[in-house]
Amino acid sequence: MPRAQIGYGWNIYNLVFSPGDFNGDGTADLLARDGAGNLWFYAGTGRGFLARVQVGHGWQGFTAVFGPGDFNGDGNADVMARDGAGNLWLYPGSGTGGWFSRVQVGHGWQGFTAVFGPGDFNGDGNADVMARDGAGNLWLYPGSGTGGWFSRVQVGHGWQGFTAVFGPGDFNGDGNADVMVRDGAGNLWLYPGSGTGGWFSRLQVGHGWQGFTILF
Repeated sequence: MPRAQIGYGWNIYNLVFSPGDFNGDGTADLLARDGAGNLWFYAGTGRGFLARVQVGHGWQGFTAVFGPGDFNGDGNADVMARDGAGNLWLYPGSGTGGWFSRVQVGHGWQGFTAVFGPGDFNGDGNADVMARDGAGNLWLYPGSGTGGWFSRVQVGHGWQGFTAVFGPGDFNGDGNADVMVRDGAGNLWLYPGSGTGGWFSRLQVGHGWQGFTILF
């Protein structure tokens, strides 16, 4: 299907991502951080967005912010953030567009060049996190389903050439969480997840994506 424009003026944001259904109304939402570190909530309607609402401030110090899904198993979409010291924080979603008190869930994450939530990548029913290190190795951090982790597993290498790495959900409709990447030439690749923590052969799904500043 042809692409459709759903917004304009988003160049004021240095980070945009979907936490999933953040306010519990059954539709996917967006969060965006502006240059002053304010975090804005865009409630999805299924066809567009309602008026934005500020849900945070002081977020400029985070070097990565993303939606892991329901990481603590309470049924609500959560947010994770990495600070400048490499600490990883869980911001548990309230299910109504707000937060409970944040909880530290990791440290030493400063060496990762990309951190994102692929969804349930290994098929155990829990939300997982992936991270790419400086050598281009891709690591799966399996979520425990209660806000913690099982031992990490290496699931890729040679990923240092990708200019964007993110989890689109189940993109090919086979019931498994997938990963997408953009290479230096602007080509977009789908890495179909196997549903058990591995991959099927990658597929090119786009080209000319080098002009986009944010992919999610």
